[in-house]
Amino acid sequence: MENRIGVSFSPNGTVNSTIVSFESLIRQLPNMSARVSHVSFEKNWLKIVFDEQKGSSDYTVQHEGLCLSMTLKNLTMSALKCTIYEFMNLLFSLQVKYGGIYDVQNLVLQDGVFSLELKESKQEQQSRSLDYKDEDSHKAKDPKQFMDLAGRLLLIDSSNLINACYYATAGGKKEEELMRSSAGVYTNAIKALIDRFISIVRIYAPTHCVVAIDPERSELFRRDIYSEYKANRDGKEKPNSLEEQIPLAYELFDAMNVPQLKVERMEADDTIAALTKRWIRENRGDVIVLSNDKDLYQLLDGNVIQVLSGNVEMTRDLFIAKYSITPEQLADYKALCGEVSDNIPGVPGIGDKTAVKLLTEYQSLEGILTNVGQLKGKVKENMELYAEDAKMSKRLAILYTDLPQLESINLDELVMKINKDGMRRVLEKLEIKLTRSAA
Repeated sequence: MENRIGVSFSPNGTVNSTIVSFESLIRQLPNMSARVSHVSFEKNWLKIVFDEQKGSSDYTVQHEGLCLSMTLKNLTMSALKCTIYEFMNLLFSLQVKYGGIYDVQNLVLQDGVFSLELKESKQEQQSRSLDYKDEDSHKAKDPKQFMDLAGRLLLIDSSNLINACYYATAGGKKEEELMRSSAGVYTNAIKALIDRFISIVRIYAPTHCVVAIDPERSELFRRDIYSEYKANRDGKEKPNSLEEQIPLAYELFDAMNVPQLKVERMEADDTIAALTKRWIRENRGDVIVLSNDKDLYQLLDGNVIQVLSGNVEMTRDLFIAKYSITPEQLADYKALCGEVSDNIPGVPGIGDKTAVKLLTEYQSLEGILTNVGQLKGKVKENMELYAEDAKMSKRLAILYTDLPQLESINLDELVMKINKDGMRRVLEKLEIKLTRSAA
């Protein structure tokens, strides 16, 4: 059976009006397994037709400057949802990044790819010509629409950030080709880190900030639960050029007066989770988590987003559209499927599709085990045989939000107050010049 949906776009709309159109499109999506068989765009009316053939889950959302595009044709229903959510997120992000109000123009559909262009609004140009006082006066005062409360807490997963900055600038290079000071100190990761940090601060304007630090892996309390937890990472040496820069990163954060927290035996993810829970519980505002670690997706909520590499955001809605489970079910999902990178065993024979199906029907690992008698075949057999492994795996995967060590911390002392002189002192010692956009 053929299904079709459609929505109208303004030929000269705003970012907000365009997102409203996309939200209308999402609400119209039929609750069925389908693919996009045909897409048309005439007289500013986007029409999408579905059939029951097998579609593709591979989609692309990208931008070049202020020109954005996304693939639509031949996508599965879930992939289409992800595409639209990412496209809306990118619209917001670009408006924030460039610090102005933008109109949406030149909407085009070609070969199943929908594209548009952002252009600074005339109203914004007039406002700037009247009110411009300094180079930052035109920037958005409240850069994220969802962030409308008093505070904004930035939580940084330090190990993840340092590693990401190192490998983003070291890819394909020999150690001797990496950026160094005249004293021979490697600085490529530190340069990328400070540029990224300043970018995040400018985009999200946090009021408070914490750098969360991991203890030694051998000290982790999860090793008491399962001695092989993350054992696959033991013995793997980091490049010397990375090892040398880790203490420099913490020295830089310290010089900038950015609070750093490490909870004995608990991972940085748990520190971030506990601070997030307390911040939200006390109605202090919103939380921005800076990390590529998917374990932290468990925290996604209306007031919590995660910022990945390239300042791409992961939100609760996008997570649900992409993975077909809720953030609260992520630990249950890993309890079933396991996690190779963390050496979490899970249940043999349970893959992504089976896990999603089980969680859709029974909500949680506990719900599945309670109703294990209703399961059939190998799934039932393995769930019964490996029930204890599944329970252990969930204990390994879940983030621990109740950490007594963090309850006594005065959250007001985490206020964002960058010591620029301290920052410059460390950067000058390392002979690092800020990227022009970050300076």
